[in-house]
Amino acid sequence: MIITLVRHGESMSNAKQILASEHDSKNGLTDEGVNQIEIVAKDITGDVDAIYTSPYLRCRLSAAVFARCRMEEISPIVDDRLRGVDYGKYTDVKDHPMVGAVALRQIGGDLDARFGDYGESKREILSRLYSFLIDQFGIYKPDNQLVAFSHGRAISMLEKSVHNIKNLDAERIHTGNGVVKRLQFDPNDLYDLIDEYNHINGRG
Repeated sequence: MIITLVRHGESMSNAKQILASEHDSKNGLTDEGVNQIEIVAKDITGDVDAIYTSPYLRCRLSAAVFARCRMEEISPIVDDRLRGVDYGKYTDVKDHPMVGAVALRQIGGDLDARFGDYGESKREILSRLYSFLIDQFGIYKPDNQLVAFSHGRAISMLEKSVHNIKNLDAERIHTGNGVVKRLQFDPNDLYDLIDEYNHINGRG
């Protein structure tokens, strides 16, 4: 099974370099963001069996553009587990140094480092993303390809974690707008994903 993760196209907040982690009804795509997803739709090869998206507007619009450009006639499915990272009090803040400091701790492996008192920890982010991955094994066949629209930091965290348990090198940490990350799984990988999910949640 292939799960192709795509970061949404450039949003209004991205263009202003502002962190956004809300269901902002005004935070749609720029023209460049639409163009980025149109390119992704052409570049992804093979049949797409399902399209998933974060509930945030910038992802839902990206999924809609992608679906329109493809021939499969698949309606995107909204899954809250693909939502963006909750930056807590740093939401809608530009270039706050504490965001970078927390991100470095998370990259270094600190599962409980969180963005402010109410923002998400790495443990919470990875837990919901692994839950999403694991569920797909019970729905789709090994030769299916899924496309999932999510957010940069969430995709980067998941890619690095999955590559670690599969002993692969991650291409890069940062995930830019319209960037594609392709994760390939065979049925036996399910057990490793469950083990990592349990480890993240302190169950083993």
